[in-house]
Amino acid sequence: PIRESTRLLPGGHIGKSTGFQDAASTGKTPSQYILQARLRKARELIIYTALPIYAIAEECGFQSPSYFTSRFRQMFGIAPQAYRKRFE
Repeated sequence: PIRESTRLLPGGHIGKSTGFQDAASTGKTPSQYILQARLRKARELIIYTALPIYAIAEECGFQSPSYFTSRFRQMFGIAPQAYRKRFE
């Protein structure tokens, strides 16, 4: 889980208070850690908001909705829109 000191800022940026010690403690590279934090935040937005998927992608720092969909599917095994339908 994301530590309380970790903040996902608008645009999907991780706050500086995160540091890369969190990444090291998980055995992930900093870029893997950040990507996973962005995808976890996106998952929350999919579940708890009615924002369109493209807006969630943008909010979480992805410049391309198709790249976001690809990475979401890779991490969670399901496309974002299909994931949302589970909660409707």
